[in-house]
Amino acid sequence: MRLLLIRHAENRMNEMIARYEVEILRGRLSPKEGRALFRQHDVDLDAPLSEVGFTQADALAKYWGPLLQPYQESQRLHMFVSPFLRTMQTAAPLAAHLGIRPIVKPELSETFGLMFGTDRSVVYPKIMEAQARGDWDTVARIDAEMEGRWIRGGLRGSEIKKRFSSYDLDESFVDDEPWCRYGAESRPRIRRRIAGVIEWLKQLQENLPDDHTVALVIHQGTINYLLRGLLSNFGDSPTFPHSDNTSVTSIVLNKQGGGTKPRLFAGSGIPMTVEFMNRVDHLVAVHEMDRISGFLHGASPEQHHYDRDPHHDAFMRNLHETTTVPSASAARELVSKL
Repeated sequence: MRLLLIRHAENRMNEMIARYEVEILRGRLSPKEGRALFRQHDVDLDAPLSEVGFTQADALAKYWGPLLQPYQESQRLHMFVSPFLRTMQTAAPLAAHLGIRPIVKPELSETFGLMFGTDRSVVYPKIMEAQARGDWDTVARIDAEMEGRWIRGGLRGSEIKKRFSSYDLDESFVDDEPWCRYGAESRPRIRRRIAGVIEWLKQLQENLPDDHTVALVIHQGTINYLLRGLLSNFGDSPTFPHSDNTSVTSIVLNKQGGGTKPRLFAGSGIPMTVEFMNRVDHLVAVHEMDRISGFLHGASPEQHHYDRDPHHDAFMRNLHETTTVPSASAARELVSKL
């Protein structure tokens, strides 16, 4: 089973952060001044895509749509999205191109939760302070005290169906209340949630044929924790703190005893082949954008030393033209050249 981890496109919060980062890079603001200015804004944690974000989502669909179409036509493609507005908006053009009905799955949401009111202004700072000093007893106590008491937020299931009529809801949508019921997440709670997602992926991997592809349209923090869980059982290293907007990471999860030697046997106990990580070829190929925010101040792809990799292009042609997952040895040979 091939697993594609796709980060959402730029949303308005990302746009604000990027503009401050540009000013810091230009020397007009210090990092401390940039953080202080950002905190002054009442940032919408479920902000929609920016204008650039919609363009990125369009590029994702135009580039990856034809590549994934054969999988969809033969019913070998499965798409799941986080219930944040930015992920559902990112997936929409690709889903429309493919004619697939994505499933909205709350467990795939961004790390640290969707916070409102005193959960965000009072409880979350207490969790962060305790984590910073390694006081895990206090973190556990706050988690226990807040269980079932978090302010619920996010879209209701009926609102999601109204705005994204071609999407289906996961079975966890048991009522028509705002989907997020867990507020500010501590690191232990994040690990427990993502460990559950990995168990779910294991079940998919065991039940689906090898030539199926599962695409998750999710978040930077979620991708980081998923990769840490898959590769090192949530160890301190390696970490994957950054994923570009609409970047694609590809991992093949092999069945035990499947007859191919895996590139990596991870802490999760799943033999797997890491094919590539954090690729944004579609932004260059379709709109000649750079990796993240460089285009906001006129930087070109060349200024970021970004280039189209011919070996990756060969892999993409293979993905499009074949009906089976490439062998582990072929993938190893390809990845060694990336």
